[in-house]
Amino acid sequence: MNPLRRNAAIATFLVGAALLFQTFAVARHELFMADFRAFYCGAQAIVHARDPYVVQSLAICESTPSPPGFFRAAVAAPIPTPLPPYAYAIFVPLALVPYPLAALLWMGILLIACAASARGLAELAGVHGADAWALLAFALVGMSVPFGEIVPVVLAALCLAGLALERGAAGSAVAWCAVAAIEPHVALPALCALALWRPASRVGLAVAAIVLVVISGTLVGLSTMVSYMTAVLPAHALAELPRDTQFSLSWILWRLGAGDGVALRIGSVSYVIMLAVGVAAAGALARRWRRACVIVLLPASAVLLGGAFIHIGQMAIALPFVALTLRYAKRGRWALQLALLLLALPFQFIGQEPLTLFVAAALCGWLVWRFVRPDALFAMRCALAMVVVDAALMFALVEWRPLAAPPLRAPLIDPALPQASWAAAIRAQAVGNGAAWLFKLPTWLALITTLCVTAVEVQRARAGRPVEAPATLILAESAGNEP
Repeated sequence: MNPLRRNAAIATFLVGAALLFQTFAVARHELFMADFRAFYCGAQAIVHARDPYVVQSLAICESTPSPPGFFRAAVAAPIPTPLPPYAYAIFVPLALVPYPLAALLWMGILLIACAASARGLAELAGVHGADAWALLAFALVGMSVPFGEIVPVVLAALCLAGLALERGAAGSAVAWCAVAAIEPHVALPALCALALWRPASRVGLAVAAIVLVVISGTLVGLSTMVSYMTAVLPAHALAELPRDTQFSLSWILWRLGAGDGVALRIGSVSYVIMLAVGVAAAGALARRWRRACVIVLLPASAVLLGGAFIHIGQMAIALPFVALTLRYAKRGRWALQLALLLLALPFQFIGQEPLTLFVAAALCGWLVWRFVRPDALFAMRCALAMVVVDAALMFALVEWRPLAAPPLRAPLIDPALPQASWAAAIRAQAVGNGAAWLFKLPTWLALITTLCVTAVEVQRARAGRPVEAPATLILAESAGNEP
């Protein structure tokens, strides 16, 4: 078989299997399109001129019966909708059709966004399209699509912004970063970097900010906009603090015994620091590598380490920058290869279902073959090692679970906000389990490793000349080993 067709067939199988098995697992727990349910109901509230951030507007919609497998919230505990007001402009058209149809339409939109992300990753990092899809199989497609999360849209927008910068189209880059601002804490660093390193974009940034404010005011009004900033966001950060899917510095500090307020404040300070570091480093690396896309990719990746509100699903946003760094870095390539694998295989999710774990093992072996060493035996050993490590983590999760953990006291949150019941639900499930740390370590290691290699490259940029890179990333298999 032609190698390109073979690679495409294998990637198609891995992506399809990841999506299929993850969707079945999510549906079995009646969590299919859980995030989208909250977005849809928030948009419906806006359509009916109600506040999308209060319990009264969400409860009936989220508890309405839906097809088997779809998420349905309890009447007294709707899922909060922490999106900024302007983000609902995407969901208002979908709120005009019945929920099951809207969910399927949204799933189609997410798959298109995944395709755009894969295409963007391939073009920016110089990898084959099939390899880009393989990198995103679990980290983006399997992780986000079954829940209806917005990460694929954010990643696609950032990749398209990077491609626009490569063409010198600063205005288009601003527009795509504005789309990515549906997750403001991810897009803000990219917007700041554009303002600093591309002065021609500043007028466009001002226009984009005005447009987002106007959209917000049109959809929810000034009072709700103010309430979102002053009440909803702080309440949501407080409610989500102990959640196991959190990867923020605030979560670490909370687990170590810090108070809620202290953990959130320190996490917020760390976010500002990482934003500043990412923005400053982006300019140096963009000049050294002669790649303008670094201006948006690096800052958005840097803020994933630390912060007050970072989730496992958002880690896929770092993959384009890691792959790009692997193309240009002269030192620490083995560390970047490891980081690429760890980000592509989110340990916290791949071991939850046996079939999913087997697909993840196959993906691990294939990524090792493509990005590390084209040795079948070595790839099989790496896949087996991943299964053993994940099985050990699952065993630890069960064995270390406290038999009678005292219930955590819910924080004081305005009961009119759904974050009040959401905080109580999260704390009822949260336990002082030591294994919860272990599942996060591979992802943290990947981010720390990437930033360390980036720091070395920045130091070299200050002392050296620009570097040239091959037209495509030199894959392990392509160095004379392609069958």
